[in-house]
Amino acid sequence: MIWSHEFVVRAPVDAIYRYALSPEHWFTFFPGYAGLVGVEGEWPQPGSAISVRYRLVGPWTIVLRQEVVAHDRGRLLELDERALGDLWIDHPRFEFAERPDGTTEVTLTVRPESRYRWARPIIWLVSQPFRWVTPRAMRRLAAQVEASR
Repeated sequence: MIWSHEFVVRAPVDAIYRYALSPEHWFTFFPGYAGLVGVEGEWPQPGSAISVRYRLVGPWTIVLRQEVVAHDRGRLLELDERALGDLWIDHPRFEFAERPDGTTEVTLTVRPESRYRWARPIIWLVSQPFRWVTPRAMRRLAAQVEASR
């Protein structure tokens, strides 16, 4: 399953990098964010990784590890995201297009899957709420970047 969401940030792409892609703010725009666990390497350069704690339900949390597999500053950021011993795998890809008016169009494409064949139908079910939550999270990302200017 692959799906995408497009949105606009009323700020230049450099503002997105300064704020949203900084380790202390990365993923804070998603409901369920429960804290930064750690950063490996020079985030967001290829090969670097960031780990964040994400709240599932009540007191239960998981750690999402996101490794940068491709990065073209200001144009593309592609991650390999894993949790729960590869039960959850995603390949989020952010594409940035700065417009002449100083705003930035962002396209997020996700491809959730699982290492385990038996879990693939479960991943499809679990990913459905994220299709509903993601637009709100991306509006929050945009608002955070815009307010940080």
